Amino acid sequence: TVQSIVSIWLQDSELPRGAAHRTAFQAQVIPRSASRENAYVGSALIGTQSVGGGLVSDAINQVTFSGPTLGSSGGLPRLGSNGGVVTATLTGMGRVISAGAPQTRTLRLVEDDIFDTTLDVLSASLDPGDTPEGELFAFSLEARLGRNQSASILGPDGAQSNFLGGEIWSVGYEIDGEPDYDQSPWADIDFPTFSLPTAFVPGESAPFLVTPAGSPFSLEGGVHASAGGGASQSVNALLYEDNFFTDTLLEDRTFSISTPPDSFPGILVPYSEPDYHLFKNASGHVAGADNSSFETNADVYQHLIQPAGSNPSSSNVSVDVAP
Repeated sequence: TVQSIVSIWLQDSELPRGAAHRTAFQAQVIPRSASRENAYVGSALIGTQSVGGGLVSDAINQVTFSGPTLGSSGGLPRLGSNGGVVTATLTGMGRVISAGAPQTRTLRLVEDDIFDTTLDVLSASLDPGDTPEGELFAFSLEARLGRNQSASILGPDGAQSNFLGGEIWSVGYEIDGEPDYDQSPWADIDFPTFSLPTAFVPGESAPFLVTPAGSPFSLEGGVHASAGGGASQSVNALLYEDNFFTDTLLEDRTFSISTPPDSFPGILVPYSEPDYHLFKNASGHVAGADNSSFETNADVYQHLIQPAGSNPSSSNVSVDVAP
């Protein structure tokens, strides 16, 4: 259909040619072609090659995710059991209301459900620079989100609960009072089922062997933040031997961590503590700083005590005494 219509146009003897439009077009004043310049980067011609052209990423109406603890799986960003803060970068274009004046916009990071739960509210002053009134200008703002041990999604201003284990959440943003783009496309992020990591010796593989000198086991995982970003928080992580009846506490340690500067209460944040000391005692048994397993082979696990909520345990790892 399109080809047929174009063919008719091209063969229409009454169709105005370029000369009929050129004078009127050249008479238009489009200051710096602002909308185009905000959306595209011009290229330079080097020899016969066009180099450097492309789309300005901030002009794309989208949400992208980043963060030091963020991984990927199956093409999706993935926030695992250690948690951490995810930065959601909100980009797009807004229309200039008053030339030369910064304008306040309220953006809401939302989770896709029946009522689009608000996670983070950003009230920001956006500077359109010298973009003329009525033209579009690009913006980029950063919101925050994270997870808890049940794989619920959390932001500083709201949360959506999950009780089914892992979850893939769809996240976007809305602009209050903005007629051009009232919502971005949804972006997916994977929160897998929570699992407390097992104890380990850095650089070694299970089953672990301990001598009278001992080995420095490390415990790491994710704990719920009890305060906002940068706060000091106590973490109580224990190393147990798994018995059929009463488990034996091998080492009980409380240590302090600093939550990430951009974290907020309730979010799952990482911790890591080295030098839980397991060794072969004088009786030839696997032992810790607080007790002996009375076994030459011990199945040990991590147990995390939290101020509120559940106290999870890891799977077992095998620890043997060296001959």
